[in-house]
Amino acid sequence: MKQVTGREHRDIQRYIIPVIADTVSSLFVTAIRALLDFHYYAQSNVISKDICEKIEGSLQLFHQNKEAIMTAGAQRGKNGPIPNWFIPKLEFLQSVVLNIQYNGVAILTENAHIRVVKDPAHSGNNRSYESQICRHLDRVDKLNNFELATAIRRSGVEFREPRPLPSPPDGSDQEDPDEPETFSRPVDMVVVSTSELLSHITASGYNSGTRQQTDYFYRANLLSRGHLAVSSLIPARTYQSTKNTVYHLSRDASFKRLPIDEIATKFTLPDLRPAIADFINYVRKIDNVRDSEGNTYVTHVGGHRWARQDVQIPVTHLEVWTKLRLQTTAYHHPHNILPADTVNAGPPSLEFPHGHFDPVIVNIDQGRSWPESGISGKFSVIQVVSGTDFFC
Repeated sequence: MKQVTGREHRDIQRYIIPVIADTVSSLFVTAIRALLDFHYYAQSNVISKDICEKIEGSLQLFHQNKEAIMTAGAQRGKNGPIPNWFIPKLEFLQSVVLNIQYNGVAILTENAHIRVVKDPAHSGNNRSYESQICRHLDRVDKLNNFELATAIRRSGVEFREPRPLPSPPDGSDQEDPDEPETFSRPVDMVVVSTSELLSHITASGYNSGTRQQTDYFYRANLLSRGHLAVSSLIPARTYQSTKNTVYHLSRDASFKRLPIDEIATKFTLPDLRPAIADFINYVRKIDNVRDSEGNTYVTHVGGHRWARQDVQIPVTHLEVWTKLRLQTTAYHHPHNILPADTVNAGPPSLEFPHGHFDPVIVNIDQGRSWPESGISGKFSVIQVVSGTDFFC
């Protein structure tokens, strides 16, 4: 294998252990597994002191068992078995933890190598590669900083403490409308982290050159606070249902103000009316029952319909969305926001004669919280029928 891409490396990491199991000694398998553990730990997005210790421990375990690979003759080159471990890349592994402690997590992909090395080199005159590439990167960095600064300015974010307005000379609290404003007024927008700043200025039109995923958590937080910066997103269609889950609907519904019975026919939902009646009654019962964060908690999804088929409800029309965007956080690192996924709930059509309903897993155990509790507790696997908005 003369040329191996990163994808092929990942594929080999997945299947190499089961492939060599029971064909080599246990020490051989241990050495390979330790080397894989080293790579997996070192590739973590967030590396703590414990992870650094695990990285060093995995590398030490590999060195303790690597002689089994030599004994089996698996350390080979073009001319046969190699009787030594003089491998520069293997030597570099000794400095991985030290480099992480000094410089943070190292994330270098082939795409980044193309962007910061190969493309600048192709734009030069094939001379003095190092100085030309460094000069190119320096200028690109200055342009990015200028664009970042102007984007922050356009978004209205202030980093300085607002100074109070001066009191009038007569001691009253009335302001003179003809007096020019020379002091900063309190600013409603407050950012406390780099990710929050990037989310805000990206929503304001900033483009850093790389594709930025939409942070619906940040948008839902602004909407819940009624911030003016997201007035263009009104009516609100982004809501955070739990600490680790947020969903987003497009501003315009797929089907606007349709009668309930017509929607039931279109989506083949004969029990839609009694289901809505049961839901309204249930919400009324739990209206005063809230969790530790002050939110009502739905503990039951689906089940037997208690309302009659011809029940009268205070809802006459519905707006229906056939898809929604669902965003969650990473399982192992809940502070990392994952790209949003689209959940479809389309009615029967020529392309999908039985409709297009994506299944989702709903946590209905109030005592459990994902991802801390994993999949333990009470869960229900349901099909998303449609996103609806009630109109009386």
